Amino acid sequence: MRQKADNTEKQSIPDKHLIVAILVLFLATFGALGGYQLYAMVTEGKPTVKTAEMRREETIDGYESPEEVAEYVLYWIHQDDLDLALRGCAIEEIAQNFFLQSYCEVLETFPYTDMLAPSDYESPAYMKINQARMTAVYSDMVEQCIGILGSEVDLEIVSIAADIPENADGYYYQDIRDICSIVGARDARNVVIQMLVDGVPRQMTMTAARYRSHWKIIQFSAYDNYNYTEPQIAEYAEMSASAELPIPWEDMQEQILPCNYLIAGNESEEDPEKLIRKWFVYLQRGDIWKALSYCDLYSMDEEWYPDSVFFSKQSAAAATLQKIYYDLLLSDANQMSWIYQNVKDEAVNLVSLLDTSNMVYTSLTGLQVLEEGDNYIKYQVNYSYDWKGFSRVVTLNYENGWKIEGIE
Repeated sequence: MRQKADNTEKQSIPDKHLIVAILVLFLATFGALGGYQLYAMVTEGKPTVKTAEMRREETIDGYESPEEVAEYVLYWIHQDDLDLALRGCAIEEIAQNFFLQSYCEVLETFPYTDMLAPSDYESPAYMKINQARMTAVYSDMVEQCIGILGSEVDLEIVSIAADIPENADGYYYQDIRDICSIVGARDARNVVIQMLVDGVPRQMTMTAARYRSHWKIIQFSAYDNYNYTEPQIAEYAEMSASAELPIPWEDMQEQILPCNYLIAGNESEEDPEKLIRKWFVYLQRGDIWKALSYCDLYSMDEEWYPDSVFFSKQSAAAATLQKIYYDLLLSDANQMSWIYQNVKDEAVNLVSLLDTSNMVYTSLTGLQVLEEGDNYIKYQVNYSYDWKGFSRVVTLNYENGWKIEGIE
């Protein structure tokens, strides 16, 4: 019996060594892959940059009333400060909480990439796309307001008050619920600002929304005027009595909210094919800011600063990436025909189709040079997904490195 036991023990030793070796190999392999991913994400260029204005540290976390945040945004508009005014707008909040399912169910339409991407499943790629797009929306509105209410005008604030109808009916509260379900807010209110602009009575209306305990501006118009492309500022004949402001006007200069927007880095490559391959990997991984950093967004002027023109270019590039995702994930024409005919009922299925985690199943199948010049190259980029072939025409230009000029 003793001899048999010894033999069994001897036979188990190499088995144990084999198991240990397999485990070590397994851990080493996946550790190396994980280490590569971490290394790549940490060291591959600068996906975003910060200006001196963006580095200004916050002094407050947020505002607990809609009137306060409306005053904050208006104050920094009057100071011609785009950066600080943007911080009072719901850029991150809408980017991270835009529910496409609710949008489709409430409005019974699916505008493809004319609308934000879904945050329903907390896709990092879509949230970053939305952040770029919302920054452009609000920077355009803020700059329009600066042109009307900036430091060049004499501005006197008469009153700032949340506007709740005296006889609010069920339709009012249903509209508020619909708005909140789409933008992921807990509450929403119109805020009416009465003021004198160079002595002329004016009334401005904003919509503020509550996220957790803080309020942000979601529209520069009343909540039911969401299609406005200009701030809702009108001459007003009857001014209400002057009222104490939520925060003393002279104290507003010390009020700074956290920075809530990003600017893509300015990266390039000396090898154009390397640029395309890395850019495609960024799309697969959902690294939107790295993908945008390869796009030709920057002016070559020595004194560059971000404004609505830059943010519009950044937004357009982000919308193009959104379209690449949509064209791929919604490529079944028959399925999409049914969804368009039944948008409200099919909203949940539509959102599930747009899951960016499926990008892991895409593969880059080839690059074909269509045109080539001294400082530009036009590629046909071929890739596959779900046994289907896709292609995009990507144009690169060279100026201190290759960058993406356009995507068709």
